[in-house]
Amino acid sequence: MRFFLARARSTATPPPSHESFALPHGGLFGLVFKEGALYSASSKDQVLSKLDPETGRLLGTEKFWNPSPAGLAWGNGFFWSSDRETGYIYRHQNDASRAPARVYMKLKGKPSSLYHDGNDLWAADLLDDEVDRYAVGPGPRYDLTLKGRYPMGGAIPAGLYYSQGSLWVLDALSRRLTRYALDKGRKQPAKIDSASLDSDLPLRSEAAGFAVDKDKGVLWLLAQNPDVLHRFGLNVLFKKQP
Repeated sequence: MRFFLARARSTATPPPSHESFALPHGGLFGLVFKEGALYSASSKDQVLSKLDPETGRLLGTEKFWNPSPAGLAWGNGFFWSSDRETGYIYRHQNDASRAPARVYMKLKGKPSSLYHDGNDLWAADLLDDEVDRYAVGPGPRYDLTLKGRYPMGGAIPAGLYYSQGSLWVLDALSRRLTRYALDKGRKQPAKIDSASLDSDLPLRSEAAGFAVDKDKGVLWLLAQNPDVLHRFGLNVLFKKQP
C-alpha cells in the first residue's frame, strides 16, 4: 500500500492593490509615516491626527500649532509644517500644541507640501511652480539653505517623496503620481514613469498628501471630498498604469 503526502496549500493572500478607509476628521493636510503610524494635520480643527495605517482608524489627536497647515513632514526628530497663508515653515519640537521652536520666514516663494528625507527638507513652491530642496544646517537654529530647484511644468504638488535620486510628485490637478530622476547636470527633472489615480478616486475627490513605505511596498494617499485614506500596492500601482 502506498501513501501519498498531500501538499499543504498556502492560505496566505497577497495584500489588496487598493483599499480605502473613511476618515473621522475633515480638512486634513499632509501625510507622514512615522514609527509605524500615519500622521496628518487639520486646518479645520488645528489638530494632529494619528491614524492606523492598516485600517485608517483614528488612534488619537493632539492640538497642533499651525493656523493654516498646508504640508507636514517628519525628520531630524521634529515635525515640520508649512503655513498656507504666510508661506512660513515651522519646526515643531516636543509639544506640537505650543508655538514652534523655529520659524523660517525668508524662504523662496511660498512653500506648501513638504517632505524630509532624513537629511534635506523638500518643499513645493506654489509661486514659482517648482520643488525646492533645502539643506538643514547643524546647530540649534537648524537654518535652511536652498540646495536645488526643480521645475514642475504646471503641476501643483499635493505631496512629495524622495528616495535614492528619484523625486515623487503627486499632482493635485491631474491626480497623477509621477516619478522623476534628478540628474545633477539637468535643470529639468527627467520623468521616469507615472500612475493615474483617477479610476480609484471619486470625480470631485482632491489629493491632499501621500506617504510611502518602500519596505512593505505600500503608498498611502490622503484625499478630501470625501475625506478618505487610500492604500495602494506600489508594484500594482505603477505596473497597471505606466
